[in-house]
Amino acid sequence: MTCNFLFYIFILLTFLLPLERLGSFEFWGITIRFSQLILLVILALLPFCIPFSKIKNLYFSNKKLYFSLILFITIAAFSIIQSINVARSLFIFFATLFTASLAFVIPLVIDTEAKLRQTIGALFITTTLACLFGLYQFTADMLGAPTSWTGLLPRYAHEILGFSRIQSTFAEPLYFANFLFLPFFLALAYFLNQPRHPREPGGLIGDPDPQLLKKNTSPFTDPHLLMGLLLTSLLLTTSRGAYLGLLAGCAFFLIFAYRKIFSKHYFFSLFKIGLASIILSFSLLQIGSSTQTKSFFEHTQIPTDSGSFLERKETFTKAWQLFLQKPLLGHGIGSFGPHLSADPQIPPAGGFKIVNNQYLELMAEVGILGIVPITVFFILLITQAISLLKTQTQISSHSPLNPSTNDRRRLLLLGLTSAIIAILAQYMTLSTLYMMQMWFAIGLLIAAIRILSSKTNVLG
Repeated sequence: MTCNFLFYIFILLTFLLPLERLGSFEFWGITIRFSQLILLVILALLPFCIPFSKIKNLYFSNKKLYFSLILFITIAAFSIIQSINVARSLFIFFATLFTASLAFVIPLVIDTEAKLRQTIGALFITTTLACLFGLYQFTADMLGAPTSWTGLLPRYAHEILGFSRIQSTFAEPLYFANFLFLPFFLALAYFLNQPRHPREPGGLIGDPDPQLLKKNTSPFTDPHLLMGLLLTSLLLTTSRGAYLGLLAGCAFFLIFAYRKIFSKHYFFSLFKIGLASIILSFSLLQIGSSTQTKSFFEHTQIPTDSGSFLERKETFTKAWQLFLQKPLLGHGIGSFGPHLSADPQIPPAGGFKIVNNQYLELMAEVGILGIVPITVFFILLITQAISLLKTQTQISSHSPLNPSTNDRRRLLLLGLTSAIIAILAQYMTLSTLYMMQMWFAIGLLIAAIRILSSKTNVLG
């Protein structure tokens, strides 16, 4: 078996990534997703398809980054001795370890620009399908279709909230939004890579054949349609955390691409896409009753007397108290919920509570010894990306022979990094560290840094 065979399996994983709630099945009380099964197959085949020397080179070429991640996982394992519910802590630990393996797997499988381009193309296609299903879900629910037809959880139906919140195939609207960050910022990079003139080459990372652009008429990869569809879907999740992440990611993207964004050609196109997405979103909210728009705006606000605000305040306070009790190693990974439960061994009807702030939850569960290495991991990852972004900018300005190729690579890297920034910002309002889409984005960024660094003779 070859590395290419493993890559084709990985493309299948990419296609199946959105199947989180719909498309999954229960096995011994555990929700199994098809993307998880594919990752399990990849991990099993990895030793037979990838030479050990290549695996060793991946670690030692980025030793600080991977060491910080391994250190976090090790400390999380040791924290289990502090847990009041060892079974749950073991489950959360192995779920985190399993999904975090994508940070190692993806750079091994995606080792060329062509594979990176194909992966992003597959991601665009599966995201488009997930968004179209989400829009059907929203529209059908607003028209009064039963949840058995839409796949929407009853608590997100318009009969309960006064408006619908799309979750597509995901367990929660905010998880759907978390998934959308990566394709959204890649689509933005793709959009800014489009030629101003017909004879200019376009593409995500610079197709060597400009004629490919003329053949690319698929609606799945049209940058205008992608941007509009993704932005509309993000807006209709009605998630404050999603809006926070979107703003943070856009701010980061703007810092490194403000000249291109504010150029006449791109700015007005982006303005029209944004305006069309907002108009479409509010038009869909008007289906059935005009009062649903009012309910939508009320939900996006943060009233201090609402049940949601008071619950978050309670969990934030409890997490801080737990951290102060055991600041070094915490109370054990996955143990926050049991500490708030009447019986720490038996989950309540709605499941164990979470902090809804990943950083506070990690402080309570793995303490300072755990929060420091995972923080270092993300700092190193982002600083590596920024360093390479600056290098690509310098190359573009001093390489008159082929500036467009470096510009496309820089925008691709910027899109991936902006997605990570958005995800980290959204984690201030949710706390699920073992989401596959987050580690998928991390692995893709590490792979891109390695590939593009090798082409600029800069260490990733």
